[in-house]
Amino acid sequence: PFHFHKSPEADYLVPKVRTREEFMAYIESLPLANGPDVFGLHPNAEIGYFTDTVREMWTQLVELQPQTGGGDSGGSREGFIADIAKGILAKLPAPFDLERLRSSFGAEASPTQVVLAQELERWNKLVAHMQSTLSDLLKVLLGWIFPCSLSLL
Repeated sequence: PFHFHKSPEADYLVPKVRTREEFMAYIESLPLANGPDVFGLHPNAEIGYFTDTVREMWTQLVELQPQTGGGDSGGSREGFIADIAKGILAKLPAPFDLERLRSSFGAEASPTQVVLAQELERWNKLVAHMQSTLSDLLKVLLGWIFPCSLSLL
């Protein structure tokens, strides 16, 4: 039979079944979430999708914020954004201790352990970038630095 995509998680093919119940059972056996490789895309396509989704979410979140004006809204837009940034900063986890992790693997690290260490290194870079960006955002909101000077940093 023709396989649309074959992976350890699932085999996407036209099932040789006849009844509705058999089709439903086959469909229910497939994973709910699929990676980009199922659709013939590079794994980085998922990263691009998530990046675009988060950017769009933040754009919509900022657009939903109360506008400053003559009302008694209780706070400025900048204050609201600062509160969100402070909340996210407070929730950011501490970076993983990669040296301790690598030393716990011993002399012969398995491929899975190597991938774990690489992903945790990327995670640490992401957390550090988030901390830096959110700190810069708070400084901009306080007027300590100007947004145009951030590109020079």
